[in-house]
Amino acid sequence: MVHVRVSAGAMTGHGDGQDEQRLRALREALPEVWLGVDASQGFTQTSLDAPLPTLMAAKVQLVEQPLPVGHEAALDGLRYRCVGF
Repeated sequence: MVHVRVSAGAMTGHGDGQDEQRLRALREALPEVWLGVDASQGFTQTSLDAPLPTLMAAKVQLVEQPLPVGHEAALDGLRYRCVGF
């Protein structure tokens, strides 16, 4: 099984703003690959909501380190904000 892990700089407000487009293109090119995203603690509870539709549509299986250390409680309720899980 092939695994692909990508960085999420632009989705977290850093980078060139093209991460969501790249993620969609990657999923289209490799529909069966396991896909994970490394957010490097770059999201806040609020900023994580914006890319959720893209992450779900791309069938991302893991968002690694989405929030800064110590802010894990902000993930409470995330499952209920994710339509389709």
